[in-house]
Parts: sequence; structure tokens; C-alpha cells
Amino acid sequence: MTSLNQIWQFDLRSGNSPDPREGACLLDAVSWFEYGTLGDHPACVCPVIAAFARPINDALSNADRQRLKVYIPRLVGTVDPTSEQARVEYLAWQAVRVFVPLALDGVGAYDDARSLRNFSGTLREAEAAANAIARAYARAAALAHAAHGHAAYAAHAAAAHAARAAAAAPAARAARAAAAAHAASIVMSATGVRAVITVAVIATLDGVLRIGRQARPIEAVTITEANDTFRRAAALV
Repeated sequence: MTSLNQIWQFDLRSGNSPDPREGACLLDAVSWFEYGTLGDHPACVCPVIAAFARPINDALSNADRQRLKVYIPRLVGTVDPTSEQARVEYLAWQAVRVFVPLALDGVGAYDDARSLRNFSGTLREAEAAANAIARAYARAAALAHAAHGHAAYAAHAAAAHAARAAAAAPAARAARAAAAAHAASIVMSATGVRAVITVAVIATLDGVLRIGRQARPIEAVTITEANDTFRRAAALV
């Protein structure tokens, strides 16, 4: 199925909704597919993936948010506790090696950006990456104070979130995934890199969904029924 509007025939909204008449965000739509009710914490979705997806849904522009429709059926049935650590590590390294470097590129801090991009993502390099993030954080702060403005502050804040995402503690995996998403969201607010970060963020959602348990196939009739019941609930017919 190639058409996004065949999967979900309504615009995805920013923020979750308690009422079909007000629309649905990405995870609301997933919940509707699986349970016939709205909610942005559906039990059928891996909590790590959901924690990344929620802020991303809200940070994307309305037009770009509609590109998430293709992931609605792919999110259903992704709960896999044995893969949560691998998923959160993937998201953390994306924050370190992709999201923050894009912000640093936007303020001309190319050496710091290159340093972060070059990490391999192994545990052996985690401490060095933490030091590189700290340097990038300090560099962005200095640029901000030198009147480089909002873009430098965005790089500064994104680095702080990336550091939290890459924390070594195995606990609070969802919080670390959310930190990775917030790093990306902050970079989206910086002028000059929004289009590039949008592509990177959607690619990251695709990438994390390839780790561990995959969503079970959803038949076309189920997709049709989900759209029809939502339309009726929203009083659109």
C-alpha cells in the first residue's frame, strides 16, 4: 500500500486527542487501529519507540507530520523487552552522531560536528563521546553568547539532551529515548537545517523499527475498518 491516505485518511495532529472529532496524533491513530480508542500510550507499542515518536510527532511541521502515517501499522505489536536496550542505544547514538552535528553545522562548528559524527557507537567510545558532547555543548554556548543567536542556543540545548540520551544507566530507557527525540526537536527549530533534520528524524524512526520484533502484517480490510469507524466517531459522515 503506497498511499499514505490509504493507511490513515485524516490529518495527523500535533498533541494527543481525547475525541475523534479533534483528530489524532500518530500514537492515537495506532491506538485506534489496535483498540478502537484514542490514547498516546498504546500498550501494543514498545515504550522506547513510543517515547521517541511522541515528541517527533509534535515537532514536525503539519505537512511533514503526515509522512508518519506509513508507520501507523508498523508500530502495532512492537513490544519486545529483549530489544529495548538495543533500541535506546540506537536512538542515543543517532542523537550524538546525527542530530547534534546537524545543529553544529548550522552554526559553523564543523570540527565539533565532525568529532561527534566519527564515533562508532561502541561502548568503548561512549566515554570519549560524552567528552565530545561536553565540548560541543560548551562551544555552542560560547557561540550563543557571541551573538550567533537562536541556532547556537539550539545546538547548545540539543547537546544537553543528547548527553542525557547517551547516559550509561540501563534504567529509564523511555526517558533516554525521549531525550533523543527532544534533541532532534530542538534542532528542527533552528533555521537552515530543518529540511535535513526532518529527513534524518524520519529515517531514525524507520531504523529503530527495524530492531527487534517487527509489527505483524495488517490486512487491508482492517485498515479500511479503522478508517471507517474513525470517520463515524468523528461525525464526518
